[in-house]
Amino acid sequence: MKTALIAAFCCAASLVLPIAHAQGLKFKAGELADYQARAESGEPKAQVVLAQYYLLTLGKEKDPLEGIRWARKAAAQNEAEAQVLLAGCYMSGDGVEKDLKEAMRWYRKAAEQNHVMGQFGLGVGYSKGLGMEKDEKEAYAWLSLAARAQADAAVFRDRLEKQFSTEQLADAKQRTEVLRAQIEARLKKGGK
Repeated sequence: MKTALIAAFCCAASLVLPIAHAQGLKFKAGELADYQARAESGEPKAQVVLAQYYLLTLGKEKDPLEGIRWARKAAAQNEAEAQVLLAGCYMSGDGVEKDLKEAMRWYRKAAEQNHVMGQFGLGVGYSKGLGMEKDEKEAYAWLSLAARAQADAAVFRDRLEKQFSTEQLADAKQRTEVLRAQIEARLKKGGK
């Protein structure tokens, strides 16, 4: 039960930003067809828009299988937003078989590209041992990176911090800086 609640929270957290976008996503005449054409030509941003549309739209347009299809295409091109969408689907089992390990793999891919929700999802995964071995130091580091723009990540991180000894906290903060440097170096090289 506890794992199911945590998984649901992670899924919800991974979808907070895109849901706000997708619920307001109303296409004017011809726009959906334009996104479809651009997505089919391989444009990852258009693929993400279609994935959000089909995964997160309320009503008859919702089509998780079609949304997953577009999310996978964009994620294969290292589009972090699509990777977070896929992670959320694997957390909840929406359109795919529920698979926490696969969810964490997608969160990691997004997190390593400095995507806040990817970092948050990965941090929660490490803190609870969802689809991976529990590692509170690693959780603290990823949650610290996410906390710069995600208040819930700071709350989770601060809860972990209270459990650490002075030495453990110093190690966790050092790990945070190592991750930050690795991500910045990757981004400077132009890599996703």
